[in-house]
Amino acid sequence: MAKFKSKGAIFRYGTANPPLTVIGQAGDSTIDLGERAGAIDITTHDSAGTMEKMDGGLKEPFKFSGEILWDPADTTHEILRAAHDAGTTAFLMVILPDAGAAQWIVAARVTSLSLPLPVLGKISAQVTIEGMGASTFTA
Repeated sequence: MAKFKSKGAIFRYGTANPPLTVIGQAGDSTIDLGERAGAIDITTHDSAGTMEKMDGGLKEPFKFSGEILWDPADTTHEILRAAHDAGTTAFLMVILPDAGAAQWIVAARVTSLSLPLPVLGKISAQVTIEGMGASTFTA
């Protein structure tokens, strides 16, 4: 199995598909490809052999969460803030440049944006962007 050093990822967000705007100053982040929910009981009185019948559960959507070194004057950061305020759906692309340019694209919304304001240290934003449907993966 090949191993890759993590040198960060590239995040793009915008209304075009694929999105063109690179979100600058991204720090540590996580992409959650979605958890599969438990099986759903679909047993009826007509179920064969008086056996309980189960079907696969639904999958949670793609989710990105991470830190951005926040700059209020950065136009790409303003795009995220405005999208959060308006609740608009746009496209998120996550690219892993050191893993053969593997990438995911998903229609998504900025669902959480918090700005801790430390007395000392850096101003960083914690952002969560959640998919609104299935994501597309390209290796």
